[in-house]
Amino acid sequence: MPNKKSRVAVLSAVALVVMVILSLFLFRNRISNSFLSKGIAGLESKDFSLAMKYFDKALKWNKRSAQALLNKGKAFYYQSDNSNALLHMNKALSVDSMYPDIHYFKGLVLNDDRRYDLSLLCFSRAIELDSLYSGAYYQRGLAKAALGDLHGSVADYKHAVALNGDNMDAYLKSIEAKSAINDYLGVIGDLDKVIEHDPSNAEAYFNRGYFKINLGDNAGAIQDFSSAIANSDTMTEGYYQRGLCYARLGSNTEAIKDFTVCISKNYHTGEMYYARSVSNLKAGHLKNALSDSDKAILHDKTSPGNYLVKGIIVAMQGNYAGSVDLFSKSVEFDRNFIEGYYQRGVSFAVLKKYAEARIDFTRCIELNPAYHEAYLNRAVALVNLGLTPEGCLDFQKAKELGNKNANEYLMMYCSSK
Repeated sequence: MPNKKSRVAVLSAVALVVMVILSLFLFRNRISNSFLSKGIAGLESKDFSLAMKYFDKALKWNKRSAQALLNKGKAFYYQSDNSNALLHMNKALSVDSMYPDIHYFKGLVLNDDRRYDLSLLCFSRAIELDSLYSGAYYQRGLAKAALGDLHGSVADYKHAVALNGDNMDAYLKSIEAKSAINDYLGVIGDLDKVIEHDPSNAEAYFNRGYFKINLGDNAGAIQDFSSAIANSDTMTEGYYQRGLCYARLGSNTEAIKDFTVCISKNYHTGEMYYARSVSNLKAGHLKNALSDSDKAILHDKTSPGNYLVKGIIVAMQGNYAGSVDLFSKSVEFDRNFIEGYYQRGVSFAVLKKYAEARIDFTRCIELNPAYHEAYLNRAVALVNLGLTPEGCLDFQKAKELGNKNANEYLMMYCSSK
């Protein structure tokens, strides 16, 4: 049996060996971490060759350095070498599977390779390990959107911006997803945040105005388009959209001003002449409306709308035969142009060409079975053709579809009804 002194000597020797091993381990780690720090500095300065050199040295001193493996993987990723990037991310995970950054950057590589089903798992694991990981929520949102889960992506973008209110990319992607699912109020809420972050963001004002139009808020849209114009010298589209809003609200004088600015900037000139002709028409400026419609036709001789507007102007001037020719042009270029048939039918009726009118109103009904004005006008044509019973059926149909004048005609021509 060893005596007490020998046991103490053995323990001292073992302790010495352990201390030496520990000292060597700490020494190797210090050297490895020193090279790691230099590699990260190279990574941040985008000197990837230098960074890789130091990461290799760090791994030479500590082959199980998860940080060195991760950052070497990043260097490959930033150089678009996703295969080697993924290889090193997996090696890092084999050393430390509890480090969320490794799962996150592996997810980035997989997102870049469009392997969204796998990247989704990586970002989810990063979030499990760190529930405050804003970037992981954002990237998982991108993966979900790519896989068609737009509602899921919106939820992730919401988490991302809750954790990092300065992540404008997350707001923009949220806007994109919400727009696709017709959540216009949600889009406007996100744009509010973008504008709050940057009050001079002309594009954000413009987009908010556009989505307000979708909600029927033309007055609010006008304010946003005005802010967009004020913050950008090149926001010509803002004048156009603001002009359309003014036109919808019946402010035709203001609409004409905005369309005129667009014309002066050679912005979609033919469309602007068309838009201005409509506003001039509504404002009662028939001469200006006719001039603009002629210019619109010169810019686009195949647009049904251009001939429609000119036909309405000519009809208002009393030239119904001329309007018929113009409406015929409109349906020539678009066989399903319902307003062209309707307006031509009206002009035929004024010219007492009821058979032709009947044909046009029938075509309107074929294109839109709920077009109550077409039923009413076809009924009038039928009565004038001596086909009162058929006309009464159309008056009744117009009434059922909500035409406010149909009942009066029923009482006039169809007393039994």
